[in-house]
Amino acid sequence: ISGDFDLHTHCVVLTGRENFLCGLVVQDMTVASPDVEEGEELPPTPTSSWLFWGIQDAGGGEYKLCARQTEADVSTDTVIPSITDQHLRIKRVGTAWSLYSAPNLGASWTLRREETLTLPTEVRVGVAISSDAETSQQFGAKYDFVRFLSGGLTTCRQLREDCLVRKMTRRFNGFREIANERARS
Repeated sequence: ISGDFDLHTHCVVLTGRENFLCGLVVQDMTVASPDVEEGEELPPTPTSSWLFWGIQDAGGGEYKLCARQTEADVSTDTVIPSITDQHLRIKRVGTAWSLYSAPNLGASWTLRREETLTLPTEVRVGVAISSDAETSQQFGAKYDFVRFLSGGLTTCRQLREDCLVRKMTRRFNGFREIANERARS
């Protein structure tokens, strides 16, 4: 995606587990992680800059909102506890990022966080689901839609299906399926 944009999704937590995350991720076009062999561990920090905005497990069936920003391998987290909002919105204007949530479609947006993050004009935007917990417990989320309220000029050269067939996706610190032209074939 190129330029400023205003992006909205509805993320429904189907099943959660400890340290569960689901939401939106915006990443620069830098290779997120080096190529690794099957079964090899990824490095502890990414080599690209990115912003995650989503829902995180708070334990006991409760959820919180989480903003995670990584720039030059330095990550910062912002947590907003005890929230039931499942509508998430990221608005980009240059290096200014506004993160919103709402309890339902049509409700007023609540500005939860403003971030400053320098990313190039062209970025990757996608949905993410992850869990740091080492357990066999399954987890899942459903995205009813991903909708651009404004902006979002596409720079995609291929559809996700094409990237999967050609193995042109990149694993990104637990986030899979980010298209990458330099991914191993």
